[in-house]
Amino acid sequence: MHMRVIINNEKIEIAFDEYSGELRELTYLETGENILKNYIWKRKTPFTLSVRFPNGEKKELTAPLYDDISEDVLLKPDISLSELQDGTRQLQIIYRYLKCDTGRVNISANINVTISPGDYESLWSMEIINNEEEHTVEEVWFPFLSGVYLGYTWEDDNLVFPYWSSIKVKNPTAAFSSPPVSIGWRWHDYNYEYRIGMSVPAERKSDGSYCLQSYHSGHASMNWMSYYGDEFGLYMAAYQDDFKISSLVAETFGNACPGMGFSIVVYPHIAGGSRWMSKTYGIALHPGDWHWGADRYRKWRRGADNGLKHKTPHWFEKSPGLIAHYDFKYQHQFMKPVHGYSDIERLYEEAKELGINHLLISGWHKDGFDRGFPLYRYEPELGSEDEFSRQVTNVVNNGGHISFYINSRLFNRKYEKELPDVWENGHATGKDGKTYDENYGSERFSVMCSSSDAWQEHLLSTIKYLTEKIGGDGVYLDQLNCAPPVMCFDDGHGHEHDDWNRGYDILLDGINSYFTRNGENTVSIICEGASDIHGCKMSGQLISTFFSDEFGAFPEAYKYTFPEETLVDMIYPSRGQKMRPVHISQNAYKILNRAFLTGCYFWIYDLEEENTFKRDPEMKEYLKKVIRLRKLWLEKFGKGIYRDDRGVVYADEGITAKVYLLSNDDVLVAMQNNNVQQEFKLVLDVNKRKVKECLVYQLDGVTTKVEPEIEDGNAVIKTKTDHLALIHLAFI
Repeated sequence: MHMRVIINNEKIEIAFDEYSGELRELTYLETGENILKNYIWKRKTPFTLSVRFPNGEKKELTAPLYDDISEDVLLKPDISLSELQDGTRQLQIIYRYLKCDTGRVNISANINVTISPGDYESLWSMEIINNEEEHTVEEVWFPFLSGVYLGYTWEDDNLVFPYWSSIKVKNPTAAFSSPPVSIGWRWHDYNYEYRIGMSVPAERKSDGSYCLQSYHSGHASMNWMSYYGDEFGLYMAAYQDDFKISSLVAETFGNACPGMGFSIVVYPHIAGGSRWMSKTYGIALHPGDWHWGADRYRKWRRGADNGLKHKTPHWFEKSPGLIAHYDFKYQHQFMKPVHGYSDIERLYEEAKELGINHLLISGWHKDGFDRGFPLYRYEPELGSEDEFSRQVTNVVNNGGHISFYINSRLFNRKYEKELPDVWENGHATGKDGKTYDENYGSERFSVMCSSSDAWQEHLLSTIKYLTEKIGGDGVYLDQLNCAPPVMCFDDGHGHEHDDWNRGYDILLDGINSYFTRNGENTVSIICEGASDIHGCKMSGQLISTFFSDEFGAFPEAYKYTFPEETLVDMIYPSRGQKMRPVHISQNAYKILNRAFLTGCYFWIYDLEEENTFKRDPEMKEYLKKVIRLRKLWLEKFGKGIYRDDRGVVYADEGITAKVYLLSNDDVLVAMQNNNVQQEFKLVLDVNKRKVKECLVYQLDGVTTKVEPEIEDGNAVIKTKTDHLALIHLAFI
């Protein structure tokens, strides 16, 4: 009889098959529950290698099954256990050879699992030695879990996944495998597809699985995910301190074969005769929900330094948001510009009426938005360069701020001859020697290599031009954190093929180094998408929750993990806009209120004919009140440290409360009240401190004083509020 090899402490227990090395049990000892409840025949744990064979075919290498070993005893792994003096336990599984569908392959794998006393988390690593001269190990899927659900049923489980900052999916087994519901939308020459309902954008694979795979950094903002139920949860993380390209994977085969699978994927391209060592990966079974994982990952990330931090301009820290003008010069040349350079000062005055002092201008450059990349110089059709500079400088000199759109990724192939050095020395090249091509509207672009000196220098030169020549004080780097990374194999660039994230790190370090004066950055940087790699190096990160609002937008997870960073979210009018589908307007108030609660920087479009609050006077007035309350928040209290609902003991139905810790140890609560002007009850854990004063700041500008009751060391607040309000508690 083949037994299990068990590694454990008093919190968790992990069991491997003694004969094959397969992962068979993952048990939370406080309840005695093994979460690996469904053996998926099409999956092999705890790893899968994707290997390119000499004939170009790609095959999967996995741990062997019993029948494989009975036919070839050399496939049987060696498994050993050891214990250190401090009680730390270590398990090692050594595969001298691996197998694919055609038999033994001379590639070895060494897996190590470590558990420390009293810890809910196990740490995993893997070494691979490729003894096949003409084989390349392209992908490593490790650790690989399969058939996971918690309790008696998968239907009440939740998944927090770092997609577009993060999403929270209820019953992901059903949500991933439900029939996709999509609508189409056309704006100018762009064809868009939007998921609606609870249909998660998981891809149906040929083997019948439904897979959500996100690159870090692409759509994956962080390198951890959480799957939890009522009593405990699973945390899985990659401690990738070299920030190489990786991806997170969540999958299911649906209700007919329930449970979830999880993996982390890296792309080392291990050549024949080479040895590779992974970074460390964490798997934990822990009490509580996703907050446990966020706390654990944050602790690791703060110790993994990756260069210069961004000293956000003081004005940005006090600003509630920006007005985005994409209607200067559009992609199609037959479309006349709505605005020219001569309009900039007037547009700033209009923004001030709304309470905003920050403009973002797109399509400002040669040949316009989504066409002239990267001809980042002034466009004569919009006016002269002198007029451009004069208008921008006047706004900045009068207390305003102007940022400019720059695409950090794309090169329109039409302009190869106009920028030959940038093109020849800067584009990304695949292993096949080809470029990575993408279409936006009717234009064809190639992806530039983030690690190439030529591209980094071109982008930095553009920012210098816009600030030093034109007079602006901010940039928006589109696609930097949201478009999937590419692997560049151009030997002339002097980097490794999977250094995409490091390339942007170097770019941001260069920007921050150049523009930092007296400990403060003189230029604000916003990028598209969120990434814990780059978020500390910029003023704000655009998360665009309208994309994922239907199936579970949950920026709270990223904001809680990195509370010192600023997220930027697009908000929309509830009527009259043509840029986005109708359902986004129908959710407009929800998106705005969530942005307020999570302390987001507001991204407000003003496209005269297509996306403006001028056509929605009722919501415009509401927005003005929200902006006024947000400005009061920032000017009086500062951003605060976001704690999500930590400290909220009880809130009446219809109340959403988010807690912020202030620098003087006061507490600020941003709250939404769906029962306007009805008295409600909110109970806050104030750590038995005595409340000196409790003030409620309303949307209408009224401030009221409340006397909280103290029960069991908690502050009990009973009051009435508007839809949105701030509650400030000062302590003795």
